[in-house]
Amino acid sequence: MKIQQPELLLQASNEAIFIIHGEAIASCNDAASEMFGYAKKELIGMPPETLFVTESNENIHNYFRNGNPKLFECTAITGKHEAFDAQIQIKTIKTFSHSFVTFTVRNISDFKKSQNLLLAKDALLESVSFAAAKFLESKNWRQEINVVLRHIGQSAGVSRVYIFQNFEDDTGKEYMCQKYEWVAPDIEPQIDNPLLQKLYYDENGLGRIQNLLSKGEAITGHVRNFPQSEQEVLLAQGIQSIVLTPIFLNTQWWGFIGYDECAYERIWNQNEIRLLSTVADIFNSALEQEKMELDMSWINQNFRSLFDNSPDAIFVYNYQGYVIDANDSACQLNGLTKEQLINRHVAELVPDEEAKKASEDFRFWTNGEINFMESNSINSTGTKIPVEIRSTRILYFDVPAVVLFVRDISRCKNAETLLKNRLEFIQFISQISSEFIKIDTASIGGAINKALGFVCRFTGNERGYVFLANSSNTLLVLSNEYCEENVITHKGNFDSFRISDFPEFMNTLTRGEHILVHRDEIANTHINPKIWEILETLNIKSLINIPLIVGERFLGFIGFDSTSSRANWDKETIHAFMLAGQIIANVIIRKKSEDEIILAKEKAEQSDQLKTAFLGQMSHEMRTPLNSIIGFADFLVKDLDREDLQEMADFILKSGNRLLNTFNLIIDLSEIEAHVMTAHLDVVNLNQMVENMMPTFSSRSSQKGLEFKFSESDSDVHIMADENLLEKIINNLVDNALKYTRDGSIWLKVFIEDADTRPMAVISVKDTGIGIQTDKLDHIFSNFRQASEGYNREFEGSGLGLSVARGMVQLMDGEIAVNSEINVGSEFRIKFPLFKVMTSEEQKLTENSTIGHIPKKRPGILVIEDELVHQKYLEYILKDGYELCYAENGFKALELANTTQFDLIILDINLGKDLNGIEVLSQIRKIKGYEETAVIAATANVMKGHKELFLSSGFTHYIPKPFKADKMRTLVDEIFNICKDY
Repeated sequence: MKIQQPELLLQASNEAIFIIHGEAIASCNDAASEMFGYAKKELIGMPPETLFVTESNENIHNYFRNGNPKLFECTAITGKHEAFDAQIQIKTIKTFSHSFVTFTVRNISDFKKSQNLLLAKDALLESVSFAAAKFLESKNWRQEINVVLRHIGQSAGVSRVYIFQNFEDDTGKEYMCQKYEWVAPDIEPQIDNPLLQKLYYDENGLGRIQNLLSKGEAITGHVRNFPQSEQEVLLAQGIQSIVLTPIFLNTQWWGFIGYDECAYERIWNQNEIRLLSTVADIFNSALEQEKMELDMSWINQNFRSLFDNSPDAIFVYNYQGYVIDANDSACQLNGLTKEQLINRHVAELVPDEEAKKASEDFRFWTNGEINFMESNSINSTGTKIPVEIRSTRILYFDVPAVVLFVRDISRCKNAETLLKNRLEFIQFISQISSEFIKIDTASIGGAINKALGFVCRFTGNERGYVFLANSSNTLLVLSNEYCEENVITHKGNFDSFRISDFPEFMNTLTRGEHILVHRDEIANTHINPKIWEILETLNIKSLINIPLIVGERFLGFIGFDSTSSRANWDKETIHAFMLAGQIIANVIIRKKSEDEIILAKEKAEQSDQLKTAFLGQMSHEMRTPLNSIIGFADFLVKDLDREDLQEMADFILKSGNRLLNTFNLIIDLSEIEAHVMTAHLDVVNLNQMVENMMPTFSSRSSQKGLEFKFSESDSDVHIMADENLLEKIINNLVDNALKYTRDGSIWLKVFIEDADTRPMAVISVKDTGIGIQTDKLDHIFSNFRQASEGYNREFEGSGLGLSVARGMVQLMDGEIAVNSEINVGSEFRIKFPLFKVMTSEEQKLTENSTIGHIPKKRPGILVIEDELVHQKYLEYILKDGYELCYAENGFKALELANTTQFDLIILDINLGKDLNGIEVLSQIRKIKGYEETAVIAATANVMKGHKELFLSSGFTHYIPKPFKADKMRTLVDEIFNICKDY
């Protein structure tokens, strides 16, 4: 039937839109064809789930059929087999005659990538702040280098971080030497590599690296794109991508800090490179500070012997304040000869405005009250020179004198100013970032306002604001603002703007460029009147607008205004604005992402709770009647004389077992997918275990006229496995072989296979059946899939057996694989690591540890069960050898227990509306004589954790319904053999 559709609406959307009718896609728009790389005629008729990776959501088939859930995420796959993250929105449309399902696909790969980049950038910003604190605030900062490198390496997610220092040999040739290193787990360290302790640049083809780093340029990229000589050195260390940033001591190239990626060819973005380079700048500042302190210490300790050759100026003054001696450095400082300096007064060697103070201060020098100060000197041209002065008093040729050690600190002052600016910038980054690290989404709005205020104070502005684009990209709306007191606000004046009103500005911002406007440089006749109105109304002297862009998505802009005066924003200030914009843009995206994640998590938790409750209820409701159906059918098959009735009972038994098997597979699959199934590993003798299963396999094979062969290993084969799970796996594989083999044989083998790393135990199930087509091998381990499917499939079954088998094998750290050929047969192989068994003496001790005893009388058993059919089933099982007494509820059970001493209790958990099994047992344990009595929990409660709950509540044994007669009989016999001596 042709689906009536609003064609114009479909084609107008930029998102992929599909309409499903029945089991297939009935129509789609052009965007769908472009997104998935199929022609529209190819898409029509396709089942919708083929466009997605089913492992990402096993229930996706039902979602499209039922129209629920309305919104979810999964992985989509294009016609070129390229995967991308997708968000699916499903709607059910009903008309007068019929209803159908539509779904919309949105590509969110860039959104996911931006979210990851935000987290990485937050971590890097925090590590830069950490480095600044350790290097610039610690006196023993060299002891912190390894800690800092580890912090940076882990935050940046790199394989290796290291520092190299440059040296020269006697001939003047420059070489590098590795001084510090941190490596990620599983990455080979290079700190002890002798090649890297003295690696010459020129002789090893590293001249390009030497040239670029010495000029202050960073080096980054994939190693395979580097010159061959550099590849030989870098690839030998396992490096695939690299960033190298230079370190300078004053203006001298000191060495470099490097970041390696060894796992893959990483693409370094400019933000990462800029932040990683900042670490080198911080290290540079620490070196300069250390050198200055060492220089000053050395001068203080050795000034007497270095007078003539001292690089610092040394003046000797008499107590009247006149120079009586000076060294060459003093002459150079003032630009005068020694003869011109002698007899100069201290006031003549300082700027005129400081002369009076210098004369007054000299008295304190002579009294010894001052021995250090900072001041200014002048040279012969009148240039002011900042100096640092230290003093001591001596006898100069028996004349009392004051020696002043004067050091030109103009370079230090410049370096100090630079260091202060850099430190303030790092603190600025840290302050902005710290507002958003680990903050809850509800507080992000307030944090943005606080950050705007901090940027304004740091840059000297009076107003900061954020305008965000609406969902239709037609308006820019004020979302956040900071204003100083008495500054006009946007609120009530310009709360929003139509994007179309500012085409020039918007084109600039959407290109990723900032806008800088000074009102005194423009005339109102040459600018958009609306912009001039904003400048006039809000009293803006200068403004800067920074675009908020994440990936290719334009969010809006962040702006800052100077209202008191025309702003003089340098490159560092503009960089601060742009960095603040990047941080805030990522925070806005983060908030949206976290809101969506929280919503998705809540939906997932609700789904898990409903699923658990449903499975628990269904497990009880299914197993309870199946226990009776299978149990009584088994007795009827054995006891009925009429062949027709016996055949009917056999049909009931087989159908019940088939239903139970299917239900068990569904429960097992649910536990595997929910990661709640556990494997209780123990030593298993494969030869012995499989041999014990042989009678059943041989009997079932002979019924189909097939030959069943078993080959065991010449020596015992032991593995660590859960024997119960392993039996299920082997039974499942043999069932498949029997099902798909019409004639010939089935061959079960156990053998040892030598692997590259360690010997493996192998279980092989090989048949001469119909085989599996090559293109079907990929999905036979998928849920609800068979080699033959659809209405014409040849074989019954749920299609869950192999999927569950694979999950159980993987749970025990094993492997499962299949080889098959059409009309020849199939072979399934399971592999586990071989386990070395205990010594013969230990084995002998284990075998002789427990000896059973034969009961000497008929024990009494109290059966507490509210359903008559189960009472009768237990009577058939246990009447030979045991005395049974029944109680249909908890009150009757307590009455019997108070009057009779029973040797064993079989207790159901669900006893109706009164006391449950756990409550009944709690009361029985208080009755004298029942403190240690064995109690079996015979229950249909078989979900994860039920067994542990019952055993911890006082039950000594547990058997799940439905149980086979021989299982119950064996358990009861073992209890009395082990626990009683009758």
